[in-house]
Amino acid sequence: VLNNTVDGVSSDGIFVEGGTSGVDCEVYLNNNDITSTSYGIRVNQYVTKGEAKNNKITAAGAIPFGFPTDSADTGVVKDVIISDNEIYATGSSGHALLVSSNSENISVLNNTADASSGGAYALVLKGDGHTVTGNTFIGGSTNALYLKGVSNSTVTSNDVTQNVLSDNGTLAFAVDGGSGFIVIDNTITGNTFNISNGAKLHQWSASDLSTGNVVDSNAYNINGTGTWGSMFGASVNSLADVRASWATNYDVTTNDSNSN
Repeated sequence: VLNNTVDGVSSDGIFVEGGTSGVDCEVYLNNNDITSTSYGIRVNQYVTKGEAKNNKITAAGAIPFGFPTDSADTGVVKDVIISDNEIYATGSSGHALLVSSNSENISVLNNTADASSGGAYALVLKGDGHTVTGNTFIGGSTNALYLKGVSNSTVTSNDVTQNVLSDNGTLAFAVDGGSGFIVIDNTITGNTFNISNGAKLHQWSASDLSTGNVVDSNAYNINGTGTWGSMFGASVNSLADVRASWATNYDVTTNDSNSN
């Protein structure tokens, strides 16, 4: 699906239904310009290889861009590159960029995902074995970077901003309630977090985060009325508090030892 302009639709700008189990299905979504009062681009079911590149999407629905989207189908979407897209969530529950469960080996590279003009999440990441690098994530009313039931994934060298007031964390974790998958064995390093205007860096409890996650060598810029928030259900007010919380409550006791 290449080089299309879809303007002002009230349903899916582009909807792709993948294949079936055991059958190769490749999906390519490049150079499309979509404006929608509902969903932007949604892909689900079985995809064995794919690419989404250089798309510009502005959408007010819950899913401006989902590859894959949430679906009752259990088909695996894998080996997809999502790169160099501009994605704007403008609706109240909007997930600017969603990589949902039943996904494997998705590369999220050099995108801008922005929920600050009325949306909720910049990135919601589920599934297994992903690489998230070089992106700009700007959170809305909920989170900028939300890891939900994701495992064995690397999130590095991203610029993450939360300058919209939210009771939730800019960086947040959660068990995926639909699948029961947990947040385990991920690496979150080398990112820059910019927190201001009453936003919080963290807001999550011990039950949201499983074992083996490495969070280190990040830059935390807490500005103005921005706060450090809460980890393991208790308030943190400085980087020293963050380090002490990891050391006291978590199996990776050295987390954030090289952050600044």
